[in-house]
Amino acid sequence: NRDYVGNHYTASNNIDRALLDIFFDPQTSGGLLISVASKDAEHLLHDLEAHTEACIIGYVDKHSEYELMIV
Repeated sequence: NRDYVGNHYTASNNIDRALLDIFFDPQTSGGLLISVASKDAEHLLHDLEAHTEACIIGYVDKHSEYELMIV
C-alpha cells in the first residue's frame, strides 16, 4: 500500500511511526474504514454500535488533487 501511494502522501509530525505503519498495513485494508457523507455519519454510527464497536475517527477533506494528508 505504501509503495502504491509512493510520495503522494504526507503525515503529521506527531504520528508515531508504528501507527503510520498500521495505516499502510494490507491486513487493515478490508472493511475497517467506512466513508460516508458527513450528514449520514451519526446515523450510521448509531446503527453500527448496535452490532459492534464503532467510532468516527476523522473526515475526508480535499487537500490537493494528488496528495493524501494523514493527520
